[in-house]
Amino acid sequence: MLSLLVFAPLIGSLVLVLMPKDDKPLLRRTALAFSLVPLAVVLFLWTRFDTTVQGMQFVERSPGSRASASSTSWESTASASPC
Repeated sequence: MLSLLVFAPLIGSLVLVLMPKDDKPLLRRTALAFSLVPLAVVLFLWTRFDTTVQGMQFVERSPGSRASASSTSWESTASASPC
């Protein structure tokens, strides 16, 4: 879901670059459609947000990623750095 929020405008801009430049109304409708996708995603996530839960919500994890290992290594690097 969060990937769609990030990549929809990027894909929309690539589509707009490939479209014919002389059809202005089509370009505007396409730009509007691709800009409404993130708005819809944000509204969906906003309605599902739970203010009583502490911690991260709406986290995407890829199959090969290990979030806890990366945060642990960052913390150990940060504590070992000189002040």
